[in-house]
Amino acid sequence: MYVKLITPSTTEPFTIEEIKLYLRVEGNEEDSLIGDLIKNAREYAENFTNRVIMPATYEAVLSYSDYQRLYVDIPTSPIIELQTIKYFDGTEVEQNFLIDNDFNLDSYREPYRIKFINSITESTKLYPVRITFIAGYEIGKIPGNIKMAMRYLIAKWYEYREDFTVKNGFSEVDKMLWHGRVVPI
Repeated sequence: MYVKLITPSTTEPFTIEEIKLYLRVEGNEEDSLIGDLIKNAREYAENFTNRVIMPATYEAVLSYSDYQRLYVDIPTSPIIELQTIKYFDGTEVEQNFLIDNDFNLDSYREPYRIKFINSITESTKLYPVRITFIAGYEIGKIPGNIKMAMRYLIAKWYEYREDFTVKNGFSEVDKMLWHGRVVPI
């Protein structure tokens, strides 16, 4: 299975004004820097936790052998909405899977799992199954430990612009993010 980003998030978890208040920064001279720090802190948190912080659209493609497994883990969490699951049948016609008729979504665990109920005829396509979904946290539902870790990281990066090392914050941030991490299987 391969997953690719289709539509990136258009928002960040904090506004520049929120972070300026947190950092006690006045004026607009450093708005661009603060915007970059917000984006980079979100990306750091996403990479460490294996979670998507802000809603974005993704597409996962499955080979026929991926599809034949009992369960398929969707490695991008949390999933807000499963938009479509499509496949090419044996005659190379695109078809839609229907929830509860053709598959079940197990959202009680992370990563989320899909269990296919009905089989499909083998296709000549390399990746006959395509899953489109929106992943990320809904606005206002980002876990507190993740938000605090991002604020802390932004503050450390802002304070130690030229000399940011592990002793200046990464180990503390990683500890804050660790218990929210989805461990890849």
